[in-house]
Order: sequence, then C-alpha cells, then structure tokens
Amino acid sequence: AILAQARASPAPSSFACAEHERLAAPAHHTPLGGPSTGRQALQRDGPGMAELSDLATPFDGFWVSALFRLGARDLAVAAAASRQLNAATSAEVKRSLKPLFAPLQVRRPVGVSWTQALHRAWERPSLLVVGGEDAADLPQLHLSLVTLGSGGSSSCGSSGRPPAHQRLPPTDAGGCSLPSGRYRLAAARLGPVVYVAGGSGPEGDPCPEVLCFNTLSHRWEEEPGSRPRPGPMATPRYGHEVVGVLGRYLICIGGKAAGARESEQGSDAFVAASADVLDVATGRWAKLPCRLDQPRIYFGAAVVTCPLTKVTVVVVCGGSALALSQATMASEGRLASTEMLDVAGLPALFPEEAAASGDLSCSRTEGGRCLPLRWCPGPALQRPRSDFSLAGPVGGRLYAVGGSGARQCVEVLEIRDLSRACTAYTAAEGAATASPRPSPPHPMPRWEVHPLELPESRSGAITVSLGPRLLFAAGSQRRVYCFGPSSADDGACADEVGSLGPGGRWVPLPGADLDALRLGAKAVAFGDVCEVAEPEPGGAVAAVAPR
Repeated sequence: AILAQARASPAPSSFACAEHERLAAPAHHTPLGGPSTGRQALQRDGPGMAELSDLATPFDGFWVSALFRLGARDLAVAAAASRQLNAATSAEVKRSLKPLFAPLQVRRPVGVSWTQALHRAWERPSLLVVGGEDAADLPQLHLSLVTLGSGGSSSCGSSGRPPAHQRLPPTDAGGCSLPSGRYRLAAARLGPVVYVAGGSGPEGDPCPEVLCFNTLSHRWEEEPGSRPRPGPMATPRYGHEVVGVLGRYLICIGGKAAGARESEQGSDAFVAASADVLDVATGRWAKLPCRLDQPRIYFGAAVVTCPLTKVTVVVVCGGSALALSQATMASEGRLASTEMLDVAGLPALFPEEAAASGDLSCSRTEGGRCLPLRWCPGPALQRPRSDFSLAGPVGGRLYAVGGSGARQCVEVLEIRDLSRACTAYTAAEGAATASPRPSPPHPMPRWEVHPLELPESRSGAITVSLGPRLLFAAGSQRRVYCFGPSSADDGACADEVGSLGPGGRWVPLPGADLDALRLGAKAVAFGDVCEVAEPEPGGAVAAVAPR
C-alpha cells in the first residue's frame, strides 16, 4: 500500500519504483541484496537484509529498516499508509493468536510488539525447565530454555536450525529468574503463560506465591494491567502436581503440606488427598469438593480430552503413600492406582465469574441432573512407581515414564475409553445412595509395558510431550533426549496412533544439554503448532493453538 501511494505521486522515487519491480518479480524467495535493480537500491544505503521467507528477523525489524532507507519526501507520502498497515498487521496478529489465548482475551505482552509475539509463539517448539537443586543442594534460580530444531514442529533437530540450550537472563537484566529457590514445585501452561506453583524453599519454608511466566515476552507477568495476579495458594504444598483445564483453571493436586501444620487441614494426610482450583481469569481460588481415594505425593498427572465427546478428564496415577500399609508394603509404599476426574463441573465453583462470562455452571448432565465432581478409579499401573512423569496424550496414549520402582520402564495407556468410563462412573456414583462405591464400568483400558525403555536410569527426571514427541530431561543428568518416530520425514506433524511405537527411538539432542543438574525441578513444553486453519476470506492463514 505504501509503495502504491509512492508510485502514484507526481515524481515517484527510484526506491519506490525499484521496490515495486522487486515485489512483482516471481523469485521472491531470494535474499534482498541480490543482483536485481531493487536489491541494488537497498544495497545503496547499507547491507542487504535477510530473506523475507526466513522468519529469523520479525517483520518489525524489516519494516523499520525499509522505512529508514526512504527519503524525506517518500517517507511523508508513506506515513498514512504505514499507520494503516500497522493497524492491519496488529489486527491480523491478534486474530492468529486468538486460539493460543482462548477462551481468554488476547493481550499483547509487555516489552514485545505484536509481530514479535507472533514470531515467538509459532517459531520453534521449546522446553522450559524451572526450579530444582543441583548435586550440591544449591537452589537453581535461573530458568533454562531448550529450543528444538526448526525443521518442523516435530523436529528433533535433524534439519534446519539445531537444538540449543539458553540460560534466560536474570530479572535485573531484563529477563526473569526465581525470586527464591523452589524444590519439588509444580508448573503447568494455560495459553501463553506458564504458572509455577508451590514447592519448598532452601530451608523447607513454603512458597505460596504463584508465578506467571509469559512464553511470548520471556518475563514474569508483574506489570499492572497484564492480567489479574493470582492470589497466594489456598494450601501451600510441595511434591504435588498442577494441571491446566478448560483454558482458565489450574488444579493443584495432592502433595505434602508446606508451612504451618497446626490445624487438621494443614496436615500431610489432609493435603495429600485434597485439591485446590485457581481461576486464572480472576486470580481467585476455590477448594475442590471431592478428595482422592488414595492420598499421594510424587505422582504423575495429565489431562485428556476426548476428541468426539469433548469430555475433559484429569488423570493421576502412581506416587508414594504417606504411610506403609498392607497393600503397599511389598512396593515400599509406591502406588499403582489411577484416579480420574471429569472437570465439567469446575465452573460451578466460581458461580459469579461463570455467570459474568456466560459459562454454564455445569456443561453436562445425566438424566437432568448435573454430574458431580468425583474422583473415580482407573486402571492400575503394572509397576508401582513414584517420582516419575505422566506424559501425553501423544497418538491417543498416555506414557508413564521411569521413576522409582520402575527405573527405565515405560508403560502406555490407550485413552479412547477413559473419558467415557469416567463419565459413566460419575453418573453411577451420583445416583448411588449407599456404599460401597460402584465398581468401575467395563471395558476399562489397561496399562501395557512399552517395548522400548529409557536410554538411561535417572533420579528425578522429567518427561513431557511436545507434538508427536516425548522429551526426557533434567534430574541427575544434563543431557536432553527426544523420543519420536524414526521415519525420515521429520517435518511430519500428524498425531498418529503408534507414532511412538516400536519403531521409535531415543535420540540425544546435541547442543541442548542443560547447564546444571536439576533435581526436584519441573519442565513445561510450548510452541508446538501442527495444524494450519483454512484462510478466512480476505485474511491470512491462522495457526491453530499448540497442544
């Protein structure tokens, strides 16, 4: 639009004509600064720029550099069109980022432009490692960011830019770091924000603050107006798990009590079976009205959404019991049980906010009756384990990876029947008026041992899913592994059932080793986009929100 206005002026500049010629040329993937007339015009005032098809430089950088080369007359002619283009670019970027922020409103992070935010959202999949201690029990305050290769969102670095490890700068240098050490913390991502909750400090002191790391600005969200600040944790805890559901709720589950334990509700026995819910849209907490059947710490948790019914279920399994019993004596207190929670009734815990946003207090009913929030039993692990990771879903499966009691063993669970079984059980229990609790409905999927074990045995390791891959990191070793399909097509993005089957392999990521050991840390993956929506009429192609 700017160049068109410049050409329509009485005496179009040589720059405008040359640029029009360059933009009309078919070879638009060659770098600026080449042999054409337009590129010579750009080289006249400085070195050529990087090619436009390579997003190494966000659009802002190219645009500022291009305007800098305009003369005073052309710049005046271009001013009005430049403002229009800037507004159109911002609107298009916000539309493209809407799936990432949904269901909340799109907000531009402090310190970055709209196009920089888009660039960071979709450029390269990343793994953020937070907290923990090294081998000398020293708290790790810095954040580690591992970026995967650019050969596709499922790439493990076999093409394009290689994987890399980056130690994020401290807070006083314009970056972010933990305000104090956190051990056995928990973290989960909702939209563009990673929420860090709980953990214990270097002296065993509680860490009730909830920190919000913005994956687009790489900073803590502390500025007024960015979004409501979450209140302190209703129950400070460590050795727990946090999951994000329905785009706006965080559920803090299980763990041990951190801090004062004078009251019954501050005891380990109470905390290990309880859960608190945070509405990130308002920063308010509420207690989950149901309790785990088996109190647990150092367990695994994941979220599963059925693609057909859209039922969302939280799955927890394994972990350590607080005390030895006859059932756990043989496994030294390690648990094999699985429990599931249908989260459809969560908005009812915040009736005022749900009414203001138009959400229903209960999105699913059975026989005209709202389904209650209940933990229901699921399939038991074949090997009781604790201090492990529950990763996925990937290819329609959950993965229980490593841990104490299982070493390098990996178990898989088909999830297609989990949500149906949980909903049926919850409805049956809601209708029951007497004990004992109803038996789990059948058929129930079973955990199966995966044929390929971990590449090495680690203490305190973390495994997370990223697209069709698993990432294995932290713990007692610094190396980062990627587990995925062994096919030559690293750009493939399909989430196929069996994509992590016997043909898969563990591959170390060269150049991505962590700079220190991370025991008792947490990791969160983000930035994986595997689908592109059809372009809207008159609009650009919009990326679908990452898994």
